[in-house]
Amino acid sequence: MLNLAVFLAQIIAMTAAGALIDSVGYFAFFYALGAIVIVAGLVAGSLLQDAPLLEGTGAPASSFLSEFASLFQWDTVRRNRGLFILLLFIIWTLDNSD
Repeated sequence: MLNLAVFLAQIIAMTAAGALIDSVGYFAFFYALGAIVIVAGLVAGSLLQDAPLLEGTGAPASSFLSEFASLFQWDTVRRNRGLFILLLFIIWTLDNSD
């Protein structure tokens, strides 16, 4: 029964999307759809709460921003040399693929 409900919901959504695209235009529809997704993500993200810390563990050693900034230190590149060589090779091959 659930598969039938999903199938009917898809048919209704596609029909409604087609009607909206015909009435407001392709670009306006997808820009509005993108705006709805962004707003929903911002609202949901602001409502999320961190999980409580486990007993026996103290506060985190450093903040998220300091951990993120550590990704751009030269020492990180040296410790993960093979990974960065692979990433540079991928970027180089994608750039020269024409």
